[in-house]
Amino acid sequence: MIVICIRPPRSDRKASAPECPPRVPKRSAMRRRRVIIIDDDIPVLEVLKFYFAARGYEVFTFERPTACPLHGWRVEACPEDRPGADILVTDYKMPIMNGAELLQRQTEIGCKVIVGNKAIISGYIPNEHREKLESLGYVVFQKPLDFGALTAWVEACEKRVEGGRQRE
Repeated sequence: MIVICIRPPRSDRKASAPECPPRVPKRSAMRRRRVIIIDDDIPVLEVLKFYFAARGYEVFTFERPTACPLHGWRVEACPEDRPGADILVTDYKMPIMNGAELLQRQTEIGCKVIVGNKAIISGYIPNEHREKLESLGYVVFQKPLDFGALTAWVEACEKRVEGGRQRE
């Protein structure tokens, strides 16, 4: 899939200007696994993109957080009848909103990605924020990433998704 988005050069963009969301292809009954990765740290974004692509995922990457990266800024409610992705990974400390605020906004709009399949990665996250996120069912990974722990989590996510598909 090729996504083309016309936008002004970086120097002309406002700091709060959203990234152009990709056009979401129509979903077939059996589609490739999908992951959304949101991180303003480009090297981390690229490493995660490579990791998930090697596992056969369709990968959507974003440098700036939006409530619904696949459908844009002004989404008031999730327009999908199924999750737009199987896994979502977001950085904690980003411009515009942090990862916890992003996950809260997604809850408000009815994001259908399984809560246990959403993770926050961070070089630093206050303990009280970490504890709250984990109590809500999210997973928190510390940077630098432990890929053994990440792989175990991804495999558990895949089992949850497969279990949900079998019930449909």
